[in-house]
Amino acid sequence: MQNRLEKLFWGGFALLWGWIVLNSVFRWEHNGPAAFAVGAALAAGVWALSKWVLPRLNGLSQKRWRAYFYTAFALYAAAFAAMAWLLAEVPIMDQEVVLRTLSDLLDDGRFGVWSGYYIVCNNNLGLALVLGGWYWLAGLVGFEPDSTLMGVAPGIALNVLALLFSVALLCLLARRVLKTNAAVALAFVLCAAFAPFWLYSPCFYSDTLSMPFGLLALLAFEAWQREERRARRLLLA
Repeated sequence: MQNRLEKLFWGGFALLWGWIVLNSVFRWEHNGPAAFAVGAALAAGVWALSKWVLPRLNGLSQKRWRAYFYTAFALYAAAFAAMAWLLAEVPIMDQEVVLRTLSDLLDDGRFGVWSGYYIVCNNNLGLALVLGGWYWLAGLVGFEPDSTLMGVAPGIALNVLALLFSVALLCLLARRVLKTNAAVALAFVLCAAFAPFWLYSPCFYSDTLSMPFGLLALLAFEAWQREERRARRLLLA
């Protein structure tokens, strides 16, 4: 009975997902069929990679595997940080408003003339407090929150750390759930090839800075399933 229910669930999920994809393709005005063809080719490449190439990593010893993985991750982190610096630009829209409020927040603990903004857009209050604490630490070594390249550098650094930490957490989750080197490698390859991560690397906004928390919740849930008492307390927190 359970096996039939699982097949029914996955069949319904495939139909729903397929309808969403096809509907998006036919309604997208910027050459949707071409984008669909490219996506299908990439999906086929990932499938082939996971089917024939990555499983060979399962035969490696853990010592050799860790050496390969840590080296690849270090190279990825260096390239990612360099890309974030090369793409750095003056913040705009809400990100600019949050950056401008930090000077007043660090001066006297208030938002000053921008206080009304956080009444309307209170979803950015937490972001401002996190960035305020980060820029307070950056101020100890001479950085100030402004629209110059040096002024946005601490925010970009925090964003890069959050994204890299998210990739590391996803790889750890793949290890915990699937327990193979191939699963970890596939998760890493998908993250490294995900263009929005690279393009969004200099944008220290809530979209990326909040990413680690969802993954931490999933890791806590996975640990709770293994009945670890400390993980249960973490999940409840």
